[in-house]
Amino acid sequence: MAQLRYARVTAITSGEATAFTLDVDSAHWKIGRREGNLPGKPTLDVMTAAQEQVEAGVARIRFFPDGSSTGANITLSKGTARWLVEVRWLTGEVRLSRGSGTP
Repeated sequence: MAQLRYARVTAITSGEATAFTLDVDSAHWKIGRREGNLPGKPTLDVMTAAQEQVEAGVARIRFFPDGSSTGANITLSKGTARWLVEVRWLTGEVRLSRGSGTP
């Protein structure tokens, strides 16, 4: 969540669109030169705008200078735990909630 929020703030302060890229298989994220791995390598399921699916297994969420985004829902699962990260397209707001059901 912190990295998604960082991407949004970067877009707002720089006045240029900023992309958050996530490799679903390796749980590796990237924002420009800044990159890292999600801790514990969770299983990921990402739903994002069709134009942001640049290649198989890679999802991108783009944030714009007005704070909006292309939006996404990211489900992270590890064992019996499940979390949903929602990126709202209109406001770019990033929300976290406990998921339900089995991964």
